[in-house]
Amino acid sequence: MEYTRRNLKRMLSKNIWEVTFRKIDGSKRTLRCTLVPNRMPRLKHPKKKIKIIKGVLPVFEVDLKAWRSFRIKSVKRVKVV
Repeated sequence: MEYTRRNLKRMLSKNIWEVTFRKIDGSKRTLRCTLVPNRMPRLKHPKKKIKIIKGVLPVFEVDLKAWRSFRIKSVKRVKVV
């Protein structure tokens, strides 16, 4: 399945998901992430509008409690947690 910014944002806005993707260096990475505000500490909520970079999606990584991003085209698997 090919993922789009729109469908990934829709999924991540409803729950925590495990997203597996290929990093630029070719290694595989899995993030447990979300875009649900009540699933992240209030201090970690975006203070201003997040800059949109074409082909890249910023997400909140729930285990590290930090913002991360990945290239949408590199997503291999998405699974609800």
